[in-house]
Amino acid sequence: MIRALSQIAAVFLIGIAALLWWQQPLVIEETLSIHTQAGEKKEWQLPDGSKVWLNENTRIEYAASFQPRTLKLEGEAFFEVVRKETLDFVIESGNTQTSVLGTSFNLRAYPEEERVELLGNSGKVAFGNIEKTGEALVLEKGSVGVFDRPSQTLQRLATKDANAMAWKTEILEFENTPLTTVVPILERYFGTEIQASNPNIMNCHLTGKYTQPNMEQMLMVLSVNLNLEVETQ
Repeated sequence: MIRALSQIAAVFLIGIAALLWWQQPLVIEETLSIHTQAGEKKEWQLPDGSKVWLNENTRIEYAASFQPRTLKLEGEAFFEVVRKETLDFVIESGNTQTSVLGTSFNLRAYPEEERVELLGNSGKVAFGNIEKTGEALVLEKGSVGVFDRPSQTLQRLATKDANAMAWKTEILEFENTPLTTVVPILERYFGTEIQASNPNIMNCHLTGKYTQPNMEQMLMVLSVNLNLEVETQ
């Protein structure tokens, strides 16, 4: 009789515990969102000590605890990741996944652009399609990886753009560079559109290093150095 009563009491207590657990409110971890507006840049420190510099019109999101070390990126940012041997640092952006232990790199993934670009600055970075992680590229310092959204393909570039980090360094540098290359760089840096009334103008070359340049300065450089007439609208 005692054994039977003990078993009934145990079942009763388990039932009460299950009921209490079921009635506990569901705890949803807070998600933090850090973002910049047009013309704004921001430096931010993550909970693990890693640092991120956000270019304009950029957003990162991550769980408040930052456990695991995972975040989402929309836009462009430079990362300095604190090394943790047993815990990867993972970024999801534009159908790509970037995975590191500790290194620094620049990642550009604006939703309106067809390419996601990663430039390794130190250490090693695994960069690949989020749905095909086994096909990731391993990029080292100076290496560039590109993910083409329309074709869903990965590519390793042979050379890097000398101005890929211009948004952070605030330095534009050209060495006998044709305007076919210069103009897209200026458009990207200043967020504006530049048109040539005569296609032959694009065959001209530009050499120079410009620190903290502004649009008016660069238009003056093109006008004086290449003997061009410049109009703004």
